[in-house]
Amino acid sequence: MSTQKKIDFCSDVGGSFGKHIIGEDEEVIQYITSANIDCGWHGGDPIIMNKTVQLAKKYHVSVGAHPSLPDLLGFGQRNMECSAFEIYNYVLYQLGAFNAICYVNDIKQSHVKLAANLYHMAIASEDIAKACIDAVVQFDPKLVFVTFAGEKGNAMTEIAKKNGLAVVREFFPDRAYAPNGTLVSRQLEGSLVSDPLEASDRVLRAIEDNKVKTNDGTDIFIDAQTICVHSWQEGAGKMAATIRSELERHGIAFTSMINLV
Repeated sequence: MSTQKKIDFCSDVGGSFGKHIIGEDEEVIQYITSANIDCGWHGGDPIIMNKTVQLAKKYHVSVGAHPSLPDLLGFGQRNMECSAFEIYNYVLYQLGAFNAICYVNDIKQSHVKLAANLYHMAIASEDIAKACIDAVVQFDPKLVFVTFAGEKGNAMTEIAKKNGLAVVREFFPDRAYAPNGTLVSRQLEGSLVSDPLEASDRVLRAIEDNKVKTNDGTDIFIDAQTICVHSWQEGAGKMAATIRSELERHGIAFTSMINLV
């Protein structure tokens, strides 16, 4: 008897700040199984964090911290010169703040996904990856750690596993991939995938064939247990609804990442 394929569906949410609303959080959250919630350093604030955790709880969605560099003006999408010790403390601080919000809402933090350029810096630098992972391990070694799917995420993944963390690897159906396995820079034309059906087809191929077509037409290997749609990209709600519907139509089951490790 064949086993039904399962995958987590996550989204980066909680990016609004004060009265400034960013993204389609409620439209997206009702279709996902895990929420990566901004911790106030690149997006979000204490009130937004609280509201987003409550929203996730309403829809029975697992919650995880989405810590970043201290770059509110740049939405976390700029590299910063920081020591490994500084980054360790930055991540630890945000985990603690997020956990306080979870505690008062009687919901358990299940995972951690690094945000924006901190995520990409950790992919590129083993020292930065180790600093982030050390903070997670010291805070709660039972948290699931999200890493980048494909060859580029291998070092980050191995460091997390060697330090005792359970790992899920992440694929981005709404972003274009370069032949070297990285995401195409948002500064370049064609970096985004805006057609929900195209994004759904990319997810199905990643799940069934472990492949994604890059922006030059070649295929690269992808080993993903979670897929991510950015709630703040235009049309994110429709994207999430379509991906969920299309994958269920093809017999794919959805579950939170904590159930996959």
